[in-house]
Amino acid sequence: MPGSAAEAFANRYSNLTFVGDYYNAPKNTVKSVRQFVERLYEVCLDRSSDTAGMNDWAGHLADRSISGSEAAYGFVFSPEFKSHNYCNECYVEHLYRAFLGRESDPPGKADWIKQLESGKTREEVFNGFALSVEFSNLCKSYGIELGKGISVPKYGTIPTGRCSGCNAEDGVTVFVKRLYRVCLDREADNRGLNDWCNQLWSRKKGGTDVAYGFVFSEEFQNKNLSDEEYVEYLYKVFFDRGSDPEGKRTWLGKLQSGSSRKEVFDGFTGSKEFANLCNKCGIRR
Repeated sequence: MPGSAAEAFANRYSNLTFVGDYYNAPKNTVKSVRQFVERLYEVCLDRSSDTAGMNDWAGHLADRSISGSEAAYGFVFSPEFKSHNYCNECYVEHLYRAFLGRESDPPGKADWIKQLESGKTREEVFNGFALSVEFSNLCKSYGIELGKGISVPKYGTIPTGRCSGCNAEDGVTVFVKRLYRVCLDREADNRGLNDWCNQLWSRKKGGTDVAYGFVFSEEFQNKNLSDEEYVEYLYKVFFDRGSDPEGKRTWLGKLQSGSSRKEVFDGFTGSKEFANLCNKCGIRR
């Protein structure tokens, strides 16, 4: 659709010639290796290679001191690539072009995005592309060794700002802004927004920690909510929806039986629905 991330990506790279044109390139030659490296520069970094960078990457690939997957990792997780803050959609589109030498197919792309929004890290998805049959064939066409997958870190790489491909806001910012609107009934102030976002980006805090900071803040407590109002707020905060009658009765029953509001808060944060919300925003619960 107009203005989508896919359209923005396609327009940007519509002038590129793809891998299929190079299948007949001589194997184990500097020329074919350099073509492989140039494609990584064009697709991953949106620019032509610089002489020093080209010579370094091509030299290591030609003498087989690094593999095709290792070279691709060097580009996809470079500071230059990460500075683009690509959203999940644009990130996956780049992997299709870098590893498979083609546009994404809708079902495949939807599946990869679903995996990212369900908690898989970008590094895990990278491995899925890097170890694919299509990338193996691509490497063979350039006379390059495929290599192995990369080590998956405890916490994956996430964008830390608006996507340069489609201008979509990153998940952490969306998460924090939503807490301001739902919990405090106002838009975020810049200082507070930056502070909460930085703590989530750096992994110093998780989604539960940040939500606690809002729900038990003086500003929220000053609402003097009834038990029923409190529970309704928690549904909006943690499940991004209104309450269901049966569930709401259960939580109110716990409060009326002596459970504290903190205990009910813990029940919501420990739920699958909240875990799903955190995964979609790219943060740990």
